[in-house]
This record gives sequence, C-alpha cells and structure tokens, in this order.
Amino acid sequence: MHELEDIKKLRKRMGLTQQELARKARVSQSLLAKIETGKISPGYDKARRIFAALDSMAKTSETKAGEIATRKVISASAQETVAEVIRKMAQHGISQLPVMEGGKAVGLVTDSGLLEKTSSGAVDGKTAVSEAMEGAPPTVADDAGISAVAGLLKHFPIVMVVKRGDVVGVITKSDVLGKME
Repeated sequence: MHELEDIKKLRKRMGLTQQELARKARVSQSLLAKIETGKISPGYDKARRIFAALDSMAKTSETKAGEIATRKVISASAQETVAEVIRKMAQHGISQLPVMEGGKAVGLVTDSGLLEKTSSGAVDGKTAVSEAMEGAPPTVADDAGISAVAGLLKHFPIVMVVKRGDVVGVITKSDVLGKME
C-alpha cells in the first residue's frame, strides 16, 4: 500500500521526471508537483492513476536475473570425491556447488546435505559426489525478473541462470538481498 508521500521517492528511484510520470498517469505535471510538495491532495481517481503508472513502470524496470547473477560459476563434477568438494567449498567460502556435466546442472551439493550424509555414515570423504548430491537446482532465463528468482530461493539454496541454453551464472539468497541495499 502506497502513501501520497511515497510518490516523489518512487518516481526518483525509477529515474523519472515529473513530466514523464504525469504523461504516463494522464495527469498534469503541475498537479503532480503540487501533490509531491504536499500542497494538495488529489482525488481518488487521480491518485489511483498515479500509483498504477508507478506500479506498471516498476514492473518493466524490475532487475533481471542476469544483472545480479554471479558470473563465475564454481562447480563440481559427479566424479569428484566428497573430500575434494568440501575443500573447494571451504577455499571459495561457499555453502553449495552445482554439479555440472556437459555444461548442464545435474545436481547440487550443499554443506548441510553433506553434513547430514557424512554424520549418518551414508558417505565418506572418498565417496563420489554423484552419491552425495541432491537434485539439480532450478534454472531461470537471464531476463527473468528478480521477483521470480526470489520466489524460487524460498525453496532452493541456489538458482542457475541460463542464456540460450548455456549456464551463465548463479544466484543465491545473498545476491538478491545484496541488491536491496
């Protein structure tokens, strides 16, 4: 829910002039200026048109997955051992690695998954990653909106970003949260 006081802040965040927003909302620029300075309160219909214009412009200017993806994809192969993958994760300070074969994600290794499997005795350091990996992470196109990515990250620790079928990056929760700064 927006407040009238938010109009100027939202408009500036999107890099719009008063004239551009006024044209999109079908109101006069002088009315918009008076609303932003608090000199007048618009009628319901005009306020609704202004907020509808802001919302529609926000959707088209939404950050895309390709813009926030980490381009250097550190991955594991299914033949690597659990010990090798644990070392790689520690070396790079990451908590999950996609398992890649032929340029495609075939699985995912997470620190919590490895902890669970090693502590239960299901795998050891010499076990192939193929025996310890989880299902492949979801993929999104590089032009997918950040809101779609955020929805996937509620259920998965990592999202792969693809362009024309090729993996071009990965996105984690910290990537999305970092964009909110």
